[in-house]
Amino acid sequence: MSLSAIRWEYPGAVFLCHALNKTGVYKVPLVGRDGTKANALAVCHKETSEAFIDSNLNNFKVDDNIVSVDETTFFFQRDLRTGKLVSLPNLIATGDKTPFLPDQVAKSIPFSSAKLPEILNHFSLKPQTRDANTICETIRGCERAAINGEQKFCATSLESFIDLSISKLGKQIQLLSIEFSKETKNPLFTIARGMQNMGEHELVCHKMEYPGAVFLCHALNKTGVYKVPLVGRDGTKANALAVCHKDTSGWILEPKAYGISDSQSEAWNRPHLPLPFQRYPRLGSQLNSKMTSQLSEN
Repeated sequence: MSLSAIRWEYPGAVFLCHALNKTGVYKVPLVGRDGTKANALAVCHKETSEAFIDSNLNNFKVDDNIVSVDETTFFFQRDLRTGKLVSLPNLIATGDKTPFLPDQVAKSIPFSSAKLPEILNHFSLKPQTRDANTICETIRGCERAAINGEQKFCATSLESFIDLSISKLGKQIQLLSIEFSKETKNPLFTIARGMQNMGEHELVCHKMEYPGAVFLCHALNKTGVYKVPLVGRDGTKANALAVCHKDTSGWILEPKAYGISDSQSEAWNRPHLPLPFQRYPRLGSQLNSKMTSQLSEN
């Protein structure tokens, strides 16, 4: 029989002590890289069927009897499982609703870092302002060289989005986006049953900041897309998308730029890398309608 004691933040020392059935305690000897020796304690909960908190969470807090979980942005493929509790504030945040510019208007405006002064002048923006810097960053992101095994493009109009997507994937296209049963302000969701592997022949599109809608779309080798059913604490049902990059050996990106901690950085160039949940702007119905129309015409 063991009693676990957890120290809480308080002006005076406060310990939360509890004993749970079918719980074992292990004394674990450790040796550090510098030779430091330590004895740690590991607590094993063998029965969690009635537990309110996901037994596999690494970091959770309790505040006024409400569980708050650190934001889930990147995680390993093995963690994409039924019953996993995830925090997805970006999923419920108001999406960028900037519409596409009309195709002829988009074609008439340069989209090149070499033409930046002309672009800023067109949108009546002064150099060195936040908006000007944002435009510059978006254009440079679109102009960056493709990494090994990557195909990429930026679409500045709905027509170019559809045409370029068809050129990469063919006419048999299924558009996937976030789906909600209702609006919610609670970012906590549990992964439900019914996750679907949508395959590895895909384009992942990210909406960029720009005066008109711009999508950076890319396809990477050995990248899979999963459709993930979620259930919120308030009963909200959603279908999210998770993207799994299984081989990033050709990437030159720093792990910390993706929120990977020092303890995880050794796994950065290994298979089954973290999977990001992406919030896709709700253009699904518009794009599906337009794409269906164009495919039927062709």
